[in-house]
Amino acid sequence: MKIMNAKMCEPRTVFFVCSLISILNITPALTAFGEVRLDDANNIYDLRIADKNYPIKYQITGTGNRVSNISAEADNATLLVNVLSQSNGRLSIELPRSIIDSKKEGDVDDRYVVFQDGQVTSSEEIVTNSQTRILAIDFDKGIGQIEISGSKIMPEFGAISALVFAVSTTAMIILRMKLHKPQY
Repeated sequence: MKIMNAKMCEPRTVFFVCSLISILNITPALTAFGEVRLDDANNIYDLRIADKNYPIKYQITGTGNRVSNISAEADNATLLVNVLSQSNGRLSIELPRSIIDSKKEGDVDDRYVVFQDGQVTSSEEIVTNSQTRILAIDFDKGIGQIEISGSKIMPEFGAISALVFAVSTTAMIILRMKLHKPQY
């Protein structure tokens, strides 16, 4: 047992484990998925993040148009809305501030950046209050994905990842200094 413990405390092993922890914490968070459900003629998409559902309300116009999926990307604060667009239409989507928001310095609302199939497009903010912001986005027939980028998205792991990275880096430095005594 002592041999195994000695090998576990070797600088190379400790360095490898701490490096692995650091690398795992700087990789992007997993994309969140949800399921569509209908609620009193309002379309609501249940976005599932970390075993919790967050309802996203939306309306889509146009013959044969529908939302097929909504997902969130935490690493770039983006909500991805996959649409099946058989005609020109409009997507109105309610963005709860607790899920996604767009702020600039001083906690002031900023415009969301919206893309349609990777191309920047315009949007109209039709409602703004302390709980939600509603965007209206016109789209053409054939559009497959609408991306809504803000400045923050829930859950945010940035502070936790930075803390874990700092602790693991400090642990590597301390162990390196203790286990390798300088030779003069």
